[in-house]
Amino acid sequence: MNLPRKTINELRARLNREPTIREIYVEGLFDRDLFRWILNQLDIFDVRVYTISAINVPDELVLKLGLTIGERQRIQAVAHELEQDTHIHDQVAMVIDADQDYLLDRARYATPLIGTAGTCAEMLLWNDEVLHKFFSMALSCEDVEDAVKKTKEFVEPIVIAVCLFRAAKESLGENWILIDIEDTFDRKKQFSFEDYCVKVGHKNAAITAIKELLPPVLEAIDKRARDLNVLQKMHGHDLMGALARKLRIDGFTHHFLHDREELGRLLMASVEWVAVRNDLTVELLKNKFDKHASASE
Repeated sequence: MNLPRKTINELRARLNREPTIREIYVEGLFDRDLFRWILNQLDIFDVRVYTISAINVPDELVLKLGLTIGERQRIQAVAHELEQDTHIHDQVAMVIDADQDYLLDRARYATPLIGTAGTCAEMLLWNDEVLHKFFSMALSCEDVEDAVKKTKEFVEPIVIAVCLFRAAKESLGENWILIDIEDTFDRKKQFSFEDYCVKVGHKNAAITAIKELLPPVLEAIDKRARDLNVLQKMHGHDLMGALARKLRIDGFTHHFLHDREELGRLLMASVEWVAVRNDLTVELLKNKFDKHASASE
């Protein structure tokens, strides 16, 4: 049974009325489940995690703030409405995927808004320990270390290139529909960024705009990207798509390689606490909600 969604005013009143309530709001189910597990590993059991769909965020409010319509933007809108309610900030966190914020140099968030340390929650899973377990247990791969190394070396440059394009598109304020990253390379065809730009141009009747407007913006973003770590310049959707395509090229025939959500879930199931406990996103949540950490500081 679906419960009625709270209004922002009802959320504010509830937190004011019950100061022991502590909550996190995230974009989607993947984020909710991953952060629930992280909180359990931190022995923080009194913080509930909800998707932003639990709150009724009017489109009018989102648009008034100059945002597009989406779950990330709904979280931003709620955080904006609660920004002045400093007395409840210890009780609530609104967590968004940073997306292109690092590439566009705007990764500064006003409490209670928190941005992920990488572009999204999925970046918590993109480390050698998680991938080693996934390749071993989910793919039944024999030479795990070599397979992981080659996969990362193949996938990362492609995903970074497309992420830079995403950032440039956003910087330009364009609504170009992108090409699915799984359609940009296969067994016989290597990824080409130039071809990618041409295909996006054709898809959006924007060949001239991409040719004239994109290069200077992309150059500035690329320069900024050199100072970022790899997790801050890859888009989660692209990463799962490129990884799935690469593994199919390498001969893996598992059904989950045709479903990015299922692939992401299996990666999440491959997480060991030791692999992610020092991630900056984890540290942000620990510092905010761990009573013992606060008491010892």
